[in-house]
Amino acid sequence: MKLFSINQNWIILIGSGVVLVSFLLLSNEKNREPVFIDLDKCDACNLCSYDCPYEAIDMLMKDGKRKAILSLEKCVGCTICIGSCDEHAISHPLFPQYNFEQSNKVDMTVFSCSYFPQHEFPRELNVQEYKVPCLGSVMAKDVQKILDNNSEKIAFLGCEDCYYRLGKTWAINRFLRKRAPLFSKKI
Repeated sequence: MKLFSINQNWIILIGSGVVLVSFLLLSNEKNREPVFIDLDKCDACNLCSYDCPYEAIDMLMKDGKRKAILSLEKCVGCTICIGSCDEHAISHPLFPQYNFEQSNKVDMTVFSCSYFPQHEFPRELNVQEYKVPCLGSVMAKDVQKILDNNSEKIAFLGCEDCYYRLGKTWAINRFLRKRAPLFSKKI
C-alpha cells in the first residue's frame, strides 16, 4: 500500500533533514565563554596544553618567556585546563569559588559535572556541592585544602561518557596518581 507519492517522500526526507540539522546547530553548547589565562601567574608547565581535548592551548614565546597562549576559536569553555593548573593561572566565570573556611565544616563535599542530572542528598547529611563545568576542572590542590580544612569526605559525580571528551578520564587518572597534577596520597 502506497501512502505517499515519490515527490512527497522526497519532500518529507529533505524536510526532516533540514529540521534535524537546524535543531543540532541551534542546540550547540559552543556558547560557553572561553577560559582566561593570567600570563603573570603561568609557570609554563605545559600541563594545560597536554590536557586540553580541543588543542586550544599552545606553549608559545610571549615577551621572551614561554607561556600558555589560548586559541579563542578552539576553546569551548570546558575548563579542563583549570584542573591542570597548580598556579591558579586559569579562570572562568562559570567556575565556582570554593569555601576553604574551617568554620564551615561539612560531612561531604561533592563536585558534580554541569551535565550530571540534578540529585538530592539525605537531609541528615550536611553536604557542600560545587557544580563544575567538567570534572576534569577540579584541581587536586583545592580538593586537598577542602579535605584538610572543612570536609570529612569528597565525592565526584560525572557523566558516564564525558561531554568534553577527556575530563572524567583526567580526573580519575589524577585521583589514582597517574596524571599530574596529582592528588595527595591521603585522598
